[in-house]
Amino acid sequence: MTVKKSNVKSMLLAGCSVSVIALMTSYSNEATAQDAAQSPGEKLAIEEVIVTSTKRETSIMEVPLAITALTGDFIRDVNLNDIKDIILWTPGITGNSQDSFIDAVSVRGILTNDFGVGGDPSIAFFKNNLYQGRNGVVVSSLYDVERVEALRGPQGFLFGRGAVGGAISVFTKQPELNSTSGYLDLDIGQRNHYVAEGAVNISVNDQFGFRLAGYYSTEDGWVDNIEKPDDPRLLAHEKYSFRATALYQSENVTAVLTLEYEDRKQDGTVYRAIEDSIPFQRLEDLFAPGGLVDTVFGVPTISPPRGDGRDVDQDQGFGGIRDDGEIFNIGFQLDWDLGWANFTSITGYTDHEWIYIEDFDGTNVQINDYLQDQKGDYFQQEFRLTSDTNSRLSWYVGVSFYEENIDAFFSDKENEGLMCIYYFAPYYEAPYYDYNPEEAAYYAMGGSGAYYGAPTYGCQGYYYFDTPGDDPLTGELIETNQAIGKYRGWAGYVNLNYAITDKFDIEVGVRYAKDTKEFSVEAFPITSNLGPFWTLGFLTRPGSEAGGGPLFEKKSWDAFTPSFILRYRPNPNLMLFASAVRGFKPGGFGSFSAEERPGQDELAFGCTGDPSGNPPTQSACDLTNDIAGPDSFEPERVWSYEIGVKGQALGGRIRYDANAFLYKYKDLQLIVAGSGGGTRVDNVGRVTGYGFEGSLQWVISDYVDVRFNAAHTSTELREAQLICPGPDPDACEGDGLSHVPDLSGAAMINFRYPVSGGQIRASAEMYGQTKTSALSASTDPAEVIQAYADLSLRFGYVSDSGWSAWAYVENVTNALYYDGIFAGDGILPGVWFNPSRPRTFGVRITASFGD
Repeated sequence: MTVKKSNVKSMLLAGCSVSVIALMTSYSNEATAQDAAQSPGEKLAIEEVIVTSTKRETSIMEVPLAITALTGDFIRDVNLNDIKDIILWTPGITGNSQDSFIDAVSVRGILTNDFGVGGDPSIAFFKNNLYQGRNGVVVSSLYDVERVEALRGPQGFLFGRGAVGGAISVFTKQPELNSTSGYLDLDIGQRNHYVAEGAVNISVNDQFGFRLAGYYSTEDGWVDNIEKPDDPRLLAHEKYSFRATALYQSENVTAVLTLEYEDRKQDGTVYRAIEDSIPFQRLEDLFAPGGLVDTVFGVPTISPPRGDGRDVDQDQGFGGIRDDGEIFNIGFQLDWDLGWANFTSITGYTDHEWIYIEDFDGTNVQINDYLQDQKGDYFQQEFRLTSDTNSRLSWYVGVSFYEENIDAFFSDKENEGLMCIYYFAPYYEAPYYDYNPEEAAYYAMGGSGAYYGAPTYGCQGYYYFDTPGDDPLTGELIETNQAIGKYRGWAGYVNLNYAITDKFDIEVGVRYAKDTKEFSVEAFPITSNLGPFWTLGFLTRPGSEAGGGPLFEKKSWDAFTPSFILRYRPNPNLMLFASAVRGFKPGGFGSFSAEERPGQDELAFGCTGDPSGNPPTQSACDLTNDIAGPDSFEPERVWSYEIGVKGQALGGRIRYDANAFLYKYKDLQLIVAGSGGGTRVDNVGRVTGYGFEGSLQWVISDYVDVRFNAAHTSTELREAQLICPGPDPDACEGDGLSHVPDLSGAAMINFRYPVSGGQIRASAEMYGQTKTSALSASTDPAEVIQAYADLSLRFGYVSDSGWSAWAYVENVTNALYYDGIFAGDGILPGVWFNPSRPRTFGVRITASFGD
């Protein structure tokens, strides 16, 4: 039983974990460091930043939400590559990784680690007010960006789709009327790192203009695969994207049409097994050279991870690793000023194809290779009315609709001999505790005995599809299945704000949403005698036979979610707020499991049933739609409470914000082990979380400004028996969530000095976090990521005539850390994934032209 990005009881599951929160802190709620202060001699007040995620153009210091805004200039200056890189500079959000998955992205510790296609992410990503979707399609390049707004906590009123954990919203640059201009940015660095970004703005007349933007990025990898020394280094990428935007603007009407295409080819996630983890030690007992299993049986031998921490040992059973996608987006937004209100229509369509391959076990033997081949499309429509602001009462109302089609093919490949030998001993009865490698080897090599009453023919006696005389130790176990979904939903919302006095206002909103999902899953025949032993645990009757074909189900979920916000502004330099918000995420279906229909016996795991058991079980093979359907799970719900302060001092030279939060989360959708499938998604427990986030920006003088950000989160998990490892399912009660650093933070200092024709500038930026672990209290001490800090230095010249040149060193100390960690479980060792990019030298040149 396994999972791709999260093996059974691993990641957020094993050790009672539910989420990560590296809380890579924010750049602050303001503009870029270079733009924070005017040129020397001018007023030193920090430039105001306007955001629109609240449906109106509002100063970020007036928004009673935990929100971070990053400008497009800042994104270029610190070399943020794609939409997930925003996480590095946003407090309360973690899970940045060098792949197309967002199942590890969390907000304040909450995420959904389901890597299938039957659920929804906990964090929502938007671009130009359009929802960007799920794994494989959501991650896009950052170029020609106006700004990014990141909001923490449930967001049910600000976007067409609700976001139970939070939202990241990207706004690209729009055409400027009465201006013909553009820019070109070139970035060249080590490992054949080449990035080109540019745009041209053309104004046809005072009502119509368009903007063309393009992006290209490539870099060689930095991870050696010791098992395949002749292969290119891993974590390389090559991607390009184009965007065309047209703007029409009259006195009362603004219309924007955007078309975008992106093609990316990069390596899939790379994993390095943790040699000191308990599961890897057990693997060495059996399969290392000189171990208990003789290699004459055709079983490969395992090697300890070789090389340094940035090297991996991967057999890559599918012939390589890939993360290749094509994404096409079209969006249209119409704003019509009616005088008494503004009418907005937002329409979007997305189409994508994506193929992903990885070697999840991180070893030189074939334990778990994973493939996902996916395609889909997504249509969305939102209508909204927003009142003017000329009275004490302001409001907005809206309705939205979406429809998604998704089709995904999955395949897992394992060595059947390794599987059979490892699980043949009583280990399978009591994981981690009664494992006896000598007994496993004895049975595997033909020793007498019985397992659950089955006669043994060496290892073959443990097979579900027992065929005496066949040699089971030389083949592959390949489990394949297909999941197809058609999802649609609609929502209506109303939000009212009333200014009781000039200093105090109250905001109340309510949203109703209904989601309907039609879902089918089909598990295809398996040639291995082992049967559906690992990922699936079930098979469907082939479609060519009577009653055969996929298992199908249709379900709907709905909810009312209210929001309450109080805002108090005692003076122009200070704002206090408090909020209580209800969050909701609809239920869904597991992509790798089935459940029995009402009135049917419980499904066994695999192709054997036990009619005398309690309760009785039936075979999970040859399933038909009248016996079983796709395994479903119920919605998640959360109440989130927050208090915060935003203010400025010293005539606007200091700006600060701080907020404290408390949430009560229920029924998290997490991967668990169980009958009817090796990789199931179920609702687990309750989580209470609390913490703080804060940032400070200070323009010290004409020449220096600094920023500092910090975050802390504490969590407590209850009713976690489904995911708690070990013999005592109650042992995890009260544990904190795994992957959550106690503290994290970021700091930046900027210097500038005027010279003839421009400025000399320099900056230093650093972010980091304290130690995190893969499990909670009952953990393997080796499965941790140590505390780290990443430092970058930049030095450049900015000309008054519109060009600049920079030299930089990123990760100055060559710090080694990882995007994340997954706990070992059974035959799967604990693994780190995606080692940090090493020290990198580069130069960047930018030239602007036009008005």
